Amino acid sequence: MQLGARIRRRIELLGPWQSLILLLIPLCIVEPLKVVGVAVAGEGHWIGGAGVVLAAYAASLFVVERLFHIVKPKLLELPWFAKSWCFVVATRDRARRWWTRLKSAGNAKSEGWQMIEWFDDLSLGMRFKSGTVEVSREGIRKFAAEFDPQPFHLDDAAAQKTMFKGLAASGWHTAAIAMSLAVQIRPFGPHPLIGLGVDDLRWMAPVRPGDVLHLEGEVIGLTPSRTKPQGIALVKWTAYNQRNEAVYTFTPIAIVPTRP
Repeated sequence: MQLGARIRRRIELLGPWQSLILLLIPLCIVEPLKVVGVAVAGEGHWIGGAGVVLAAYAASLFVVERLFHIVKPKLLELPWFAKSWCFVVATRDRARRWWTRLKSAGNAKSEGWQMIEWFDDLSLGMRFKSGTVEVSREGIRKFAAEFDPQPFHLDDAAAQKTMFKGLAASGWHTAAIAMSLAVQIRPFGPHPLIGLGVDDLRWMAPVRPGDVLHLEGEVIGLTPSRTKPQGIALVKWTAYNQRNEAVYTFTPIAIVPTRP
């Protein structure tokens, strides 16, 4: 067994309070270094101060964050920590949703999309793009536990023995994320996304913990109704990860009201 794996195994065997103390040791060293770096820069030694700050951030990234990832399961056994962590995660998720909405609005404005209010405002080839959302390990497991309780969505070790070779999000979790991003884009302006069905739904690649997804759409079909004040709009949506790899695609058969 490699040295790194042996160290990780020993850390995983620690109790909750021992894990907390272990995490606090590098934190107590790294955080004061950032203050020292700022102080050094304040004395006019900009290069030295910047070097100290960068070193502190690097240590925080490569030591503290990795260590936290290892000890977090044990820390969550502490009731006060679990409650605090749930609050942090909920706050972070709310902030991300707000940021995604703001970014989507900014993208729409910067790329010159016209304001969509009715079916008549849509045109073939019109494109949409969402903000981003990060897929967490906790989110994958939580969704799977309730809606798709299969081992490769719930347990890392079990997932390693499957074709996924590691934990992967449920396809329906990916679909739910894509739907959320589509709703945030508001491709039909004030009108909800209501459809008769979905064509060409495909999962192209597994979604992993830490993947950052965004959604892109293109209007590929517009059919006005002959008898009702509405039309059928086909928008081909594709979700991409942070490497710009397509992971999921679907084409809803959407009903959009026409201008009165």
